[in-house]
Amino acid sequence: MQTLDNLKNATFKILTSSSTGSGFYFKNEDIIITNHHVVQGYKKVAIEDANQNRTLAKVILINPDIDIAVLKTEAPLTIEDSFSINSSLTLATRQKVYALGYPFGMPFTITEGIISNPEQHMNGKHFVQT
Repeated sequence: MQTLDNLKNATFKILTSSSTGSGFYFKNEDIIITNHHVVQGYKKVAIEDANQNRTLAKVILINPDIDIAVLKTEAPLTIEDSFSINSSLTLATRQKVYALGYPFGMPFTITEGIISNPEQHMNGKHFVQT
C-alpha cells in the first residue's frame, strides 16, 4: 500500500540551471514524470532524492501542450517506492487530495486539499481544480 512516506521517497526535486520542480517516479516504467515548463530547453537535468543524493536524467519525451515531460535516469534507481496510475479512479467534488513536491526549490512539502471541480474546462483544456 502506498503511504505518504513511501510517496515522499518516490518524489524527486528536478534541478536545471534556470529552474526547479518536482518529479514522480514510476518504477514499473522506470521513468520520472515532471512538468514540461520545468525542463523546457534541456536535454539533461539533475534529480535529487529526499536525502539530497543527485543523479542525472535525460529528457526523453515532452508534451508542451499538456505541460508534461518524461525523464529517464542514466543509472538505474534503487528505490522500491513508486507512484502508480489508477485508471479506474473517479474524481469527485470535495474529495481529499494531496500535493507532494518541492515548490520553488523548497524542501519537501505535503499539502492537503480538496477537489473543487473535477471537470474544469478552460481554453479548450480539461483541468482538475483543487
